[in-house]
Amino acid sequence: MTPYEELIEQMRKAGRFYNPQVPELGIMGHDGRVKIGSGIINKSDYSVSSNLAVEDGINHLEEGDKVLLMKMNDTEEFVLIAKVVDPV
Repeated sequence: MTPYEELIEQMRKAGRFYNPQVPELGIMGHDGRVKIGSGIINKSDYSVSSNLAVEDGINHLEEGDKVLLMKMNDTEEFVLIAKVVDPV
């Protein structure tokens, strides 16, 4: 390994390259889209936790709901983990 490659390796270890993905908060939008920061995730780009899936015609997610998403490693897909609500 050359000195340049060793430097790059150290930078990767110290930086975000090896860090795990972090959960992100999003807002449910129209037609199943989710807004995260300034980006929008289409319905085809995420999977939904089984406890939030449409069941017996009941949709547990509505426009404006806060949701917790996690990006899957090495892909552009997300998993919608939970609906987030304010404490009562």
